[in-house]
Amino acid sequence: MLESATRDQGNWTSVRSIYRDALDRLLTDYPTIDLSTGQREELTDTWQRLVPWPDVMPGLSRLKKSFTWATRTPQR
Repeated sequence: MLESATRDQGNWTSVRSIYRDALDRLLTDYPTIDLSTGQREELTDTWQRLVPWPDVMPGLSRLKKSFTWATRTPQR
């Protein structure tokens, strides 16, 4: 999945795009699952609606006082 996101070095790719690409590829393996574009969009965005565990935000706030936050994708 990440190979396609990193093939254009220097271009930013959103996590959402990576999730959507992964979903589209996964669904090709299951042709009996027929999702509309709207259903695929809704499923792709599900991760944004997840409620974090109660200790996540206080823990991240404590870490933020001493560290810089960043997302990272391993280089291959």
